[in-house]
Amino acid sequence: MEEAGLFRRAFESRKPDLLKVAIEDYRTYYKYREPNLGEILKRYADLVREFSKNARVSTDEIGDQDDAAEAEALAASRRRIEHDLELLSPDKLALALAEIGKMPSLGSFVGRLTGGIDKWTHVQRGLVWAKAEQMGLIAGSSSSTAPQSLSQDQG
Repeated sequence: MEEAGLFRRAFESRKPDLLKVAIEDYRTYYKYREPNLGEILKRYADLVREFSKNARVSTDEIGDQDDAAEAEALAASRRRIEHDLELLSPDKLALALAEIGKMPSLGSFVGRLTGGIDKWTHVQRGLVWAKAEQMGLIAGSSSSTAPQSLSQDQG
């Protein structure tokens, strides 16, 4: 009776599905008259380690997939922003830059935008695009009555 209680106490805190496999593995590979609690728990610990290792690998693979998806979404967003800015007329682009120049914290920012849009950093393009979009200068933006830009859903 005492030994049965010992087994119950040892097994009750374990995962039932892994414990069942540990007992079956132990019974299959070792011939015994009476079950050996220590050996069964050792096999259980081995299974838990294997399970944890496999779960980490799966989680890492999912993380890699998420990272790849985020990187692709970022690249698509950057392409769309650059494309939308290239579609702006010089007058509309100048209007957006003038509005950014009126903002106290960004006044000096406009002076650093030299060369064509393709020479700007991603941050510079994004800021100008956001202001142009806010002003309704980007085709398809909420403030615009212009037709929607074909680049909205393209990568």
